[in-house]
Parts: sequence; structure tokens; C-alpha cells
Amino acid sequence: MTFSYTIGTDLSDIRLRIGDTIYAAGVRPRGANFSDEEITRVLTLCDSNVDFAIAMLLETLSNEWAKIASITVGPVRQDYTSVSKQFAKQADDTRMRLGIDSKSFAIVMKRMDGYQADAEDTSA
Repeated sequence: MTFSYTIGTDLSDIRLRIGDTIYAAGVRPRGANFSDEEITRVLTLCDSNVDFAIAMLLETLSNEWAKIASITVGPVRQDYTSVSKQFAKQADDTRMRLGIDSKSFAIVMKRMDGYQADAEDTSA
């Protein structure tokens, strides 16, 4: 997996806006970076829309940071859930700016076996 940061490309614009511009000092847990291949894949999934890709990567960061346990040593507490919440808020703000409401969606399922539970019984 590769890392590049060359001003003027969509990949680098995404890195700049999510703060992932320094190799081995990335925004992911333990200072990891997104690879060029990961960002390129997300950009492809988002139909080359940089803003949509940024929202998706911010959501990924939120999910990754949510998995990190909070640590307390004596009077010092390191709470990583706040990092997760910050990335989630940034993702929501980005979607809101784009006019996408990430909180409301519906999934409609259609049976493919021909059975319809609410059909009237016409056999009588």
C-alpha cells in the first residue's frame, strides 16, 4: 500500500481536508495513514465526488476510533470516544453541507419467491 501527497490531485485534496498529509503520522489510530489505494477505492465508490469521499472517510475514521479503548492511568484519562464523535460530527456536517441527510433513509424489501403475506385469500 502506498502513500503520496502531491498538491493538485483529488487524492491529495482529500488527504488535505481530512488531515492525513504526513506519512506515518496519519489520522487513523496509532498514527496510521489511509493508503492511496483505499482513498482511490472510496473515490470510485463515490462516483469521483471528492466531498462524498471525504464524508465516507470521516465516517470510517469515526468507526475506527470508536474501537479504541479509553485509558485511565492515575488521574489522567485518555478518552478516545471523543475523537470518534468528532469525526462523526465532521462526516455529518459534510453530508449536511452536501444536502444529504444521513439520518433518514429507508430500505424496501421485496420478496422474490412470489409469496405476499398481505394478499387476500381468493381460494374460497
